[in-house]
Amino acid sequence: SNLKQEAEKNNLGSYWLLGINDFNGKFQLRVIELRGQSFPDRFPWPLVSIISLPLALYQTDTEKSQLEVLI
Repeated sequence: SNLKQEAEKNNLGSYWLLGINDFNGKFQLRVIELRGQSFPDRFPWPLVSIISLPLALYQTDTEKSQLEVLI
């Protein structure tokens, strides 16, 4: 698939999602990198990583969206 090829080209891994938090308009994902597996290992305990993502706005040309960007 194109998505898989794009991920391999950009050296992106697969992740197991543990949780999502919203801090100051940015999403933080708690994940475990799978490293070519379908499920994370149980032993040794896998390392949990935090990935920060900016909040995606649907319509950036509205007044409300412009105010959200400033926050």
